[in-house]
Amino acid sequence: GFVPSVPFEQNTQYTVAVQNTATTVYNVNLTNLYSFSFTTGEATPASVVSSTPADGSTLASNFAPFTIDFDVPMDSITTINAVTIIPDTEGDYNWENNDTRLVFNPTTPYTAGEEHTVTVSTDAKSFFGGNLTEQYSISFNTRAKLNLLSVYPANGDADISTTVLFRAAFEMPILAASLPGNVLFYDENDNFVDLRVNTDVYPLGIIEFRPRNPLENGKNYRIILKEGVADVESVPFREEQIIEFTIEKTVYTDGQIIEDFEAIGTWLQPGESDSTFGIDEEQTSFKISSSVWRNGTGAGVISYTFVDDFGRLVIENSTPVSIASSSNEFGLWVYGDISYNFLEYKFTDGSGSEFDIPIDTLNWTGWKMKSVKISDIGASSNLAFKGVTIKNNVATSNEGLVYFDDMQVDFVTPVEQVESHLPTTFALEQNYPNPFNPTTTIHYSLPAGKAATTTSGNSLLVNVKLFDILGREVATLVNTNQKPGNYKIEFDASGLPSGVYLYRMDAGQFTNVKKMVLLK
Repeated sequence: GFVPSVPFEQNTQYTVAVQNTATTVYNVNLTNLYSFSFTTGEATPASVVSSTPADGSTLASNFAPFTIDFDVPMDSITTINAVTIIPDTEGDYNWENNDTRLVFNPTTPYTAGEEHTVTVSTDAKSFFGGNLTEQYSISFNTRAKLNLLSVYPANGDADISTTVLFRAAFEMPILAASLPGNVLFYDENDNFVDLRVNTDVYPLGIIEFRPRNPLENGKNYRIILKEGVADVESVPFREEQIIEFTIEKTVYTDGQIIEDFEAIGTWLQPGESDSTFGIDEEQTSFKISSSVWRNGTGAGVISYTFVDDFGRLVIENSTPVSIASSSNEFGLWVYGDISYNFLEYKFTDGSGSEFDIPIDTLNWTGWKMKSVKISDIGASSNLAFKGVTIKNNVATSNEGLVYFDDMQVDFVTPVEQVESHLPTTFALEQNYPNPFNPTTTIHYSLPAGKAATTTSGNSLLVNVKLFDILGREVATLVNTNQKPGNYKIEFDASGLPSGVYLYRMDAGQFTNVKKMVLLK
């Protein structure tokens, strides 16, 4: 075959001839002179088929290439010379798809949050000599700011673990160099809190850290995300987010530890339980962690991935852990993963009966004592702890990582640190128990002083409403003026169906929303 290095002239006759002196691969001459003629036609014009980003895009990447697709192969030099970019941006041009696609790769980011215009003039020519039929122009706006998707703890949260893992999820991978001086953690006396930072999750768009030492029970803390936090495209956060939260007031003293999770022992893998289904067995396991623990040198850790909306994994002990008949309360220290999946404990008794006890929704991070009264289990003699169940919550995450440590009985009854003064911050606490059936309690706090703008004398209008998962209002729990102090709501959901609900508190400029789960 013959491919011309430059286009044939328009409206010109060409003759191709093969002399009879030419030989074949067998060294035999051609018997006759072979020739043919053809006449070229008019030059083939070109048109633009599509481009990326599309014209009018408002959230274009600040570092991704743009592409222009033509309907015929193009002359590379004249076409590149016909392209202009405003504002002027440095980069490299490349051709793909048999010279029908022009790709521009910027070597420096586009200017964040500005309109950019790319124009291809009619000076661009096709490979066959025809010009672009009409000038082509597109405009797009690059991303102006880095958006925060979620944060834990949220502003105003209370009952937070002393070993809380702070997690802020953004829409793009995080630029590590932007964080020093732009992420700050203070106690209530404005002292810096020393941190352990997980740098492995920056590519996932997550900032994650925990205090190097446990925080103080009942104390207030403040995390500040400043406007200079940026992603790998150098797009800044452009706002300041202040997250104030309160550490749980309850102080526990360990009782008799009946499993310390220092070794795998007789614990089985999730796939070995007949009650497990809807999991990715390759991504789901139980092992002993040597990096996160509450006491000793290890803790049990479940890593899991659900592949079914109603999936369930069960970690069982082939030799259930015996609980003395004199025990009053059973508990496990659990390090949550804010997956909002459901946690249950599984017990068995001397008659062979099994008891699945709902414990809580996994809506926290850090170590928390999760317990159940022995009398609430309803078992006969020879009670034993058989295992842990995690059920998939179809509305939330399909994967997670949950730690367990220091299984125990008869720990000292929790004592709350009593404050001699009124609350200093607003707080809406997680309902307890959660999941529940049919009653649960919600605690909230109204601060004294300037933080609580009054509407009637020394009181503040407080509104607490309940919504279903679709955002439809279900009930009004509070709608009245209240003075600064600590309050609780005893909520009876007997008339509601099982499901996930949201409760929202509005008081002055304070608003907070939390989830509750009704299981009947």
